[in-house]
This record gives sequence, structure tokens and C-alpha cells, in this order.
Amino acid sequence: MYAALFPGQGSHRVGMGRALYEASPAAKEVLDRAEAALPGLLKLMWEGPEEALTLTENQQPALLAAGYAAYRAFLEAGGNPPALAAGHSLGSGRPTWPRAPWSWKTP
Repeated sequence: MYAALFPGQGSHRVGMGRALYEASPAAKEVLDRAEAALPGLLKLMWEGPEEALTLTENQQPALLAAGYAAYRAFLEAGGNPPALAAGHSLGSGRPTWPRAPWSWKTP
């Protein structure tokens, strides 16, 4: 049995998600869709500045994108869907991903 734990606000770091983007087609798809919905998000995630990434209005979509990209990369690599999921703070909404379809809405 597997469990997934999703982090919450304050777990951000400049550079987050970049290695996933470069290594996983599934993560790249998620992050490209996030960028289409919120232009400039990937640059902020990967290059900062830290002060701008820390702002709630930037940090929350960045964590959402990075967390979902990591989850999709895990599944792509052959990981089993978790039987249980939990999250802290912002991450508390993410446990629905393993059981429900989710997508970025683009304008």
C-alpha cells in the first residue's frame, strides 16, 4: 500500500520543478499547461526572485503545479496510485488528485 503526502505553503524554493520538467514528459505537460494558464510562472519558479515567489499569489500556483507535476512523474515512472493521500495547508486539497481528474483551465 502506498500513501502520498503533499506539502503546503512555505515549501517553495527557486528552481523547483525544473529537474522534473527536464526528465519527465508527464511533468513537462503539467508545467507547460500551468505556464499557459499563468504566463511567467515557470520563470518565477526557476529563476525567482525568492521574494516574488514567496508572495501567496505566486507561491500557491507554483506549489500546485510542482506538486501535480511530481505526482504525474511518479505515475509515469511506474509508481502505483496511492491508497491514501494527505496534505498540509495548501497541500490538503491535493489528495483528491489520485481519485479525480484535474486540469489547468486556460483562457
